[in-house]
Amino acid sequence: MLHLIAPLLLLIPLVLFFRTFGSRKKKNTYDQAILRGIAVTEVDRDVPINDFSSLKKMKIARYALPRLVRGDSWEMLMRDKKSGAQLLDFYLVKSKEVTPQLLDALRPVAENFTEGYFEFEGTDKDVAIFLEGWGEDIDLIYNTLVTLQNI
Repeated sequence: MLHLIAPLLLLIPLVLFFRTFGSRKKKNTYDQAILRGIAVTEVDRDVPINDFSSLKKMKIARYALPRLVRGDSWEMLMRDKKSGAQLLDFYLVKSKEVTPQLLDALRPVAENFTEGYFEFEGTDKDVAIFLEGWGEDIDLIYNTLVTLQNI
């Protein structure tokens, strides 16, 4: 019986290590965002899964800065071509009126976020990036939010 338990006991330090240091990554990213004036919240959001074939409600990090220009609200969602994606075949832009100017302004943002889950929005109050997880490059997030502030 001891020969079955001994290997399991070796896993305890490994589990403790990942619990301790995994949460530090989240705290470090959060702290860096706050220092730059970025509002960070955790929200429930419909996220595309299974190659965009369905949506699943998940907890997602939302990073936001105040919007600097007045204009219609917009969203840039990860969806497939079948769902109407206009940018890079996997970003669907939604707004009261999707203009060529709006698509041109969002295209460079879409080109910088081709791996993983990222969605974006501009409301009358702020601009935001939604992403799964906490280990992203805070410089990229901040610089993108600054760009989005003027769209």
